Amino acid sequence: MDLLKRSRGFTLIELIVIVIILGIIAAVALPRYLELKAEAQIGTAKGILGTLRGANVLLYSRYILNGTSAPYSMIDIIANANIQGVGATAVSAATYTANIGGTIYTFSLTAPILPTTPGQVYVATTTW
Repeated sequence: MDLLKRSRGFTLIELIVIVIILGIIAAVALPRYLELKAEAQIGTAKGILGTLRGANVLLYSRYILNGTSAPYSMIDIIANANIQGVGATAVSAATYTANIGGTIYTFSLTAPILPTTPGQVYVATTTW
């Protein structure tokens, strides 16, 4: 019976130690989480850039094989790209703008000169 009366909860020292340990864990984990989040955003942007470049090459090849001489636009590239999970905030003949994790990326297309030169897809302002 004496044992039950004495063990009613944690002491103040034990609670302080637990709070300190949680603070240390949070201080280490939070910067790493933010770093991983930024890396994921950049990885997503690079993936979209690769997808747009691949769709650009396929579209250029299709135009050459079919003998089409009219230039294509970013709208045509987006129609041939399979971009999932990222919504466009704006699409025009020369640009595709997407909000990736709160950062706005604008992918641009230099116009192709058919039949000799394909368009080039690039990101003008990047942090990578």
